[in-house]
Amino acid sequence: MDFYFGEPNDEGVEHKRAIVHVSIDPEFDVLKVDVDLFSLPERPYDSSEVVVDFHVDGLWNKRTFYTDSNGLEMQKRILDHRDTWDIVKVNYARSYDNVSANYYPINSAISIIDDTRPAQEGNLKLTVMNDRAQGGSALEPGSIQLMQNRRVFGDDGKGMDEYLNERDASGRGIRVPATYYVEVIDTNTTTSKQHQIHHKTDDPVQMFFTFDLVHSKSKAIKSGFSEAISAAGIDGKMTYVVFPEARNLVHIRIENLDDSLDRDSGTKWVDVKAVAEALWTQANIQNPMEHTVAITELSLTGNMKLAELQKRRIHWKTEDDKKLRPLHNQDKGNKKSFVPQQIRVFELAYKPVMKEQFLQ
Repeated sequence: MDFYFGEPNDEGVEHKRAIVHVSIDPEFDVLKVDVDLFSLPERPYDSSEVVVDFHVDGLWNKRTFYTDSNGLEMQKRILDHRDTWDIVKVNYARSYDNVSANYYPINSAISIIDDTRPAQEGNLKLTVMNDRAQGGSALEPGSIQLMQNRRVFGDDGKGMDEYLNERDASGRGIRVPATYYVEVIDTNTTTSKQHQIHHKTDDPVQMFFTFDLVHSKSKAIKSGFSEAISAAGIDGKMTYVVFPEARNLVHIRIENLDDSLDRDSGTKWVDVKAVAEALWTQANIQNPMEHTVAITELSLTGNMKLAELQKRRIHWKTEDDKKLRPLHNQDKGNKKSFVPQQIRVFELAYKPVMKEQFLQ
């Protein structure tokens, strides 16, 4: 379903235009909203800020909302509040910029929850997932807004000493398309698909084509890779990425997509040795050979052994040390534990076992 919005200027030329396409995502069964915002008007000494607002009637979120932390765990936000200082007395005394003070960077999702409803109705949760980094907030009850585009013909006093006036190759204000996924669920009975949708947006299916197809007469070999990976524990909300580093050497990055805000989030286990064997078998499916594999956990950047990183880590002393929650992995041999939103990196070093050959 498409919606067209437009407003003519003084000359009767339509200069404020947007096209909104609304559909149902077939994979995750959530609302998909594509917003195509045309160029904003050029108004010297004035500005234009266009937000996309999503609203659910009767949803009372008590001035509280949740935003992702750089695409990872959701963080609790409260309007006009900071945990470590009084923003009203300190900041608003100098400048009452309460709107900008309550805007946060939204890299993947923003949510509001109504937990004041009767038990039989459940807790209502509205989540909006975006496909690019934007500013966002929940300034009104039951509403989420995301900044689609801004065009400001004035210095905002933030130190850059320049206007926010992005233009295209023709000199007009840029045209900004964006895609949003909207999910409304009862958190008591339904599990959010937020991080799965984020994973789909961040790492979409890639299509490859060839123009030099060669038909082989050799018999096709059935692969059991998907089944082996699932049996190892990488299934559902577990995801992985493989980085080839050298011959017989790969790094694998495994992540638990669960979020502590989800209803049924929890620790998951992955048999890393089984994953390593599945990768080897798939890579040598036409020429199976014996091998050994050494598994070493690395830092998240993959450039240092985790054990070495922990020895060299600087332990800063701060005023809120008591609030820190140290993470202790619950590994069981080759089965590695992953708490919600945890990412771990492993080095898989393979060594083929060459059979001795004798002269005939």
